Amino acid sequence: MSGHRPLAEAVPLYNNQHLLDFEWGVVTAAFLQKFPDPSLKHVKNVETVNRCICPKKKTMDVRRVFYCMFPIPKLAEKLLGRRATVICVEEAHWDLNRRRLTVHGRNETGQSVLRIDEVCCYTEVAPGKTLYTQSATVKYKKGLLSGLLTPVAAEILSGVCQRNARSGLSAMIAGSERERATLAGEVIPIPVDSGSSHLPLLLSGVVAASALLLWRCVP
Repeated sequence: MSGHRPLAEAVPLYNNQHLLDFEWGVVTAAFLQKFPDPSLKHVKNVETVNRCICPKKKTMDVRRVFYCMFPIPKLAEKLLGRRATVICVEEAHWDLNRRRLTVHGRNETGQSVLRIDEVCCYTEVAPGKTLYTQSATVKYKKGLLSGLLTPVAAEILSGVCQRNARSGLSAMIAGSERERATLAGEVIPIPVDSGSSHLPLLLSGVVAASALLLWRCVP
């Protein structure tokens, strides 16, 4: 019998939505071209481990694994070392009939302590208009300390995620602008620092690393 305590019920972290003034095809093409991104230095490697295209149903599924490394605050270096490694998984589903892209992200590292699930959707709502929605939940390890720390941790993680989500949205808009310009035969220079990606697994990676620090530093 496993000695691991089960995770508590999922706690909402955030729900966001934004109407993008771009064609759905432009937005989804920009999504595919986000990586590699030199500005995202914590993402060390990205591997596409599975893809499946169904011409009959007009769907496509892609699974990617992200290897991320995050710096550790000096107070926790003696316990964890100077960097934390987090592996995350992203699963994306394209439905061309419904004009919708749905992306699920989660952390694989540290799931016995904490699990974050994020869902992003890009849905065509009108010609030249794409609705972007984003939501995330977090589950913590059950126990006495979880009851005391969950409200504090959830507030901290929610703030971290919201900041990354705003930066990621800006990067997504910039990427869509570049893709639209490319289709029109124009050239837009890529900024040196495009900001954090809003990709679900990257948010999960940042949050997972922060939360793992919180839990492991507690006796």
